[in-house]
Order: sequence, then C-alpha cells, then structure tokens
Amino acid sequence: MTRPRGLDLPKATPRRGAVLLALHYCGRELARLRRLTVPAMVLSALGSIGLDHIVVGGAVHDGHLQYPLQ
Repeated sequence: MTRPRGLDLPKATPRRGAVLLALHYCGRELARLRRLTVPAMVLSALGSIGLDHIVVGGAVHDGHLQYPLQ
C-alpha cells in the first residue's frame, strides 16, 4: 500500500503510541461514567466563565478597565 503524493505523515513514535493509548482509555472511562462527566464538565466550564465575568466586571467597575464604547 502506498501513500498519496504530497502527504508526508510522520512515522508513529513510541511516545505518540503511548499518548494515543492513554487518550483511548481516558475516553472510554469518560463514556462509561457519562452521568458524572457531563455535569462535571459543564459546571466547571460555567464556573470558569462566571469567574471571568466577575473578575472583568470588577475591574471595569473599579476603573481599571474602560469600556471600548466610551
């Protein structure tokens, strides 16, 4: 079997294989524990977004940042 021309793919290294294997096992565990992982991921994302809004909103309120429309 030959590769198409212009497609130079690097050969698989042991490190790459180990990373792919670890990602495979982690993905399988996430799928198996879906009832816990989905709320955990969603709530952590919402918490991060909320924290950013609090920090940026506080900085704007204190006068450290200016609104771009002013």
